[in-house]
Amino acid sequence: MPEPASALEAVRPLLPAWTGWASLAIPPAAFGISATATWFAGRVTIGPLRKMSGACWVERARAAHPHRRIAGAMALAPALMLAMASLDLSGPLSHTPRSLLFALTAVSAYVGSFTARRGFAGEISGRRASLGHDLLREIGPLVLVAPHVVGLFVLNAIVEPEPGAGTWAALGLGASGFALACWAGGLPLLCWLGVARSADAQLATIVESAADRTGVRPSGVYVVPMHGPNAFAFPLSQRLVFSEQITDTIDDNELAAIAGHELGHLSERWPARLARVAGVFALLPFGFVAPIGYSIGTSGIFSLLGTYYLIIFFLVRGVRGLEQRADEVGRGCEANSGDYARALEALHEANLIPAVTGSSNPTHPDLYDRLRSSGFEPAYPRPAPPSRPRLLGVCAVEARSAA
Repeated sequence: MPEPASALEAVRPLLPAWTGWASLAIPPAAFGISATATWFAGRVTIGPLRKMSGACWVERARAAHPHRRIAGAMALAPALMLAMASLDLSGPLSHTPRSLLFALTAVSAYVGSFTARRGFAGEISGRRASLGHDLLREIGPLVLVAPHVVGLFVLNAIVEPEPGAGTWAALGLGASGFALACWAGGLPLLCWLGVARSADAQLATIVESAADRTGVRPSGVYVVPMHGPNAFAFPLSQRLVFSEQITDTIDDNELAAIAGHELGHLSERWPARLARVAGVFALLPFGFVAPIGYSIGTSGIFSLLGTYYLIIFFLVRGVRGLEQRADEVGRGCEANSGDYARALEALHEANLIPAVTGSSNPTHPDLYDRLRSSGFEPAYPRPAPPSRPRLLGVCAVEARSAA
């Protein structure tokens, strides 16, 4: 009985020359599939929003919620699924290295999704920018807050299905990368690339005033291009990051209150910081889907998913408490009563985040509750949460189209 490897070598000369390179058709196909699926999902979900151009932002945010959820899912899900599928479709006769095919397919699928999402993002925000700037706004936040997710693609590309010494080496490499992601996200890389920059004098002064009130001083303050106004804190490295657009969305007093909220995260105790680290490391096993499936089978993958969601379920409860604590710190940095509440509302409006999400286990309390707990009475009654049946219906249609 000939060995499988020798049998393949014996068959290879009998096949057409293009057979070994046929797998290179997979990345362009992935681009087309991802772009088409994302465009279809966007077209279905953005319809209700197009009919509400003159409505209050609260209602527009409710209408936009399914689109935002689907767009977020379609950013990385097609890239990961199609890249994993490419490993099975390439076949043993392919001349293309396994890791290279995985990377080409993942990048092609991601670009396809971005191409479709870009038009919808401009329609929602009402702002059009150059392709280069949109790319920075797309990739900047991903690398900033989720470099470990990018690391999952790398691990799945280099890890062989059959466990061995290379698997343990990849585990060590992945754990080191995840530790760096917990320390400062992708901020050092963005600074090295010139995408992130130190805060200008105006923003630095505003953060300094908030630091005087809280007694917490960051080790650095940076600005990164993003699609909307936002702010982030990295408690381990004691750094703050703001989006380019935030200074155009809220005034200086409101920005000082938001800075106070983020400084509140920098003052979290070490148990809270370690809990955030645990949330990041809970994703690490997903970089080893192939060897887990090879060793345990499909049941191992489902067990991995169940364990992950159980960990996140309990961690989210703790994170929500930390957000409420940070809200109190933000209110303590107000120059005028209501600065923090007005800032929160302006950021939700600019990003079209619903005032009430209806989520059963959110990381942040609903905006409406946060406003009222700040002593700020909203100018509108408590809105209904976004339609869950409509969101589930859209997801079902999208899953059917993807299949």
